[in-house]
Amino acid sequence: MSTQDEFFSLGEGDNYFDRNVDFYTTETEENNLFTVLSNCENFKPKRSLEIGCANGKKVSMIAERYNCESFGIDPSEKAIKDGKARFPNVRLSTGISSELKFEDNFFDFVIIHFVLCWVDRKNLLKTYCEVDRVLQDGGHVLIADFEPTTFTKRH
Repeated sequence: MSTQDEFFSLGEGDNYFDRNVDFYTTETEENNLFTVLSNCENFKPKRSLEIGCANGKKVSMIAERYNCESFGIDPSEKAIKDGKARFPNVRLSTGISSELKFEDNFFDFVIIHFVLCWVDRKNLLKTYCEVDRVLQDGGHVLIADFEPTTFTKRH
């Protein structure tokens, strides 16, 4: 049986992007994201990473708004190809959250937006360790995900 990470890397990431392509290709402002960030005093990232960036739309807006060097990873080759054509201001690559191919302390801002719910449970703690490894001391992490009201277990 494949892991969730393998499942997304071997095609479901592309399928997800295909199902949601309209959201990632229309001109919309990520108001909630910037509302949250406006509450961070002296927030001026120099180098940002979005994990699960789809085509990089959100991290491209971060790059523009804060004039910072920005990167994104996603398991979908289709999404990354689309993003490279649309958002030349960011560096996009395929990858998964538990295997970040960046140097230690490389970023001062990391976004994990509705991604943790898709990470294979066996790699969830490894994902947190990887984020900690690539994030500079004093850096910022923005995590948004589902908040279930009851405990659930996947069988």
